[in-house]
Amino acid sequence: MKIERILASIREPAKPAEKPTEKTASPNPPDPSAPPREALLAALHTALGDGEKTASTPATAGPIDDLMKTAGEILAADKEAAAKEAQVLGAAFGDACVARLDVWLKHAQDMLATAPPPTGTTSEQLKEAAQAGYQQAREELEKAAADYDRGWNETVDAIFKTAADEFLKGVHVAAQLCDAARAA
Repeated sequence: MKIERILASIREPAKPAEKPTEKTASPNPPDPSAPPREALLAALHTALGDGEKTASTPATAGPIDDLMKTAGEILAADKEAAAKEAQVLGAAFGDACVARLDVWLKHAQDMLATAPPPTGTTSEQLKEAAQAGYQQAREELEKAAADYDRGWNETVDAIFKTAADEFLKGVHVAAQLCDAARAA
């Protein structure tokens, strides 16, 4: 409130000296040779603009513009917070994965340390053992496939035989009906 009274008292003495028609869009700078009080008043009037809008003064924003600006600031802050949260969660997930891998590595090292080392085995012998295991598994799968094929073929044969027998029975019954119809 005191600032408004001071500004009002500064404006009042300078108003009679000014002419309303002399106001322009770009105010003149204060005269440096003028007495300090008049120079101060002229500078204040230039800065305050006497309540009139000049060409260089931007238009005042309305409440919608203020609301949109605030919403934009909130959205930017929210995006920044989400990015930081994702970064923190990603780092925590990565740390957890590395920690779990470390536990598994220690467990595997413990298992290798307690297992008896293979004596007298070379990498060539290990390859031969792997090949033998592969060959054995392949033979077992081929045997299972042959058993499946044999079972399938036996099922199809049984269905065919049953269907053929029933067809022949049907033909025999149809022949008997035809003979009975001719005799009647």
